[in-house]
Amino acid sequence: MKKIIEIEGLTFLATGRSPNSKILKNILESSQFDRKGAIKVNEMMQTNVKNIYAAGDVIGGLNLTPVARMQGILAARNMAGYFNKIDYNCIPQSIRLEMDVSFVKKHRI
Repeated sequence: MKKIIEIEGLTFLATGRSPNSKILKNILESSQFDRKGAIKVNEMMQTNVKNIYAAGDVIGGLNLTPVARMQGILAARNMAGYFNKIDYNCIPQSIRLEMDVSFVKKHRI
């Protein structure tokens, strides 16, 4: 039998290439933002405030859809108690030409 865990809270969704973190300026300390306004997180997508996680473009780094999805899923799993750390070693990417071209590139961060 699966254990059901209920999580209370709000989901903040932002899209775009530049961090839209202004909504958290009154919650996080100024040291939790880099010079571009991106939110600093650890490898589990946690900020320094308990129960606040961030993922995707709002944390800076690689602004790619597969990365944002991976970070979001990882943050949700960590919130639910299934602890995992982010791994940026292999990231799928694609290019749209006359035909689709996809590849996996090893990144060093």
